[in-house]
Amino acid sequence: RGFFEAKDSHPEAAHEALARIRRLYAIESEVKGLNLQQRLALLREPGDAEQAQRLADITDYAERLQTCFDRAKRLQEVEAAWERARQDPATPLERRLACWDEKERLTLVVEQLSLTLVRLQLRRFFSAPKLESFQSWLEEHYPTADLPKSALGKAMAYALKNWQALNRYASNGALDIDNNLSERAIRPVAIGRNNWIFLGSDKGGRTAEVHLTLVATCKGLGIEP
Repeated sequence: RGFFEAKDSHPEAAHEALARIRRLYAIESEVKGLNLQQRLALLREPGDAEQAQRLADITDYAERLQTCFDRAKRLQEVEAAWERARQDPATPLERRLACWDEKERLTLVVEQLSLTLVRLQLRRFFSAPKLESFQSWLEEHYPTADLPKSALGKAMAYALKNWQALNRYASNGALDIDNNLSERAIRPVAIGRNNWIFLGSDKGGRTAEVHLTLVATCKGLGIEP
């Protein structure tokens, strides 16, 4: 947001920073457009030596990758079993339901595993070098910012001060690139807080906190609370 606010006062530097940030988001968009088979095919590509080294720095990456392939192989077997059960009228209903449940469960597991690993792979291959370049650019240009208290100076200072936190997503495929999900989760609370000023007691406030957190977590996981 700070770089957007600095577009009028420092258009060249602000646009350069925003362009670098947009390139990071473009990588995330590519991952979202891949289906399961495309993600699995991408995970099987070895990459070059530098890319392999970037992945080697990630704890238990190889184990999680093998788990994903094992689950994907098992999913193919379960899908075949489901097709046989579905097409054979002599198959008991309980058996059909069991095959369907296992297929759906494994599909969800493989979808989540493959998405996490592909995001991690692409982030280590492409996002990490761009983040390193962005950091160098910030460190080079921040001392030359004409006004440290300007919108551009504040944005640069904030990015450098929180650089470790801003980079954490590049080492964890389960994390989103931003906190939009949590922002959306607390939006109803922020909008309705004037209606909920009086909760009766501190205990009521803590109870509301627990309930709202539980509901938001269930919604995020697709569970009916």
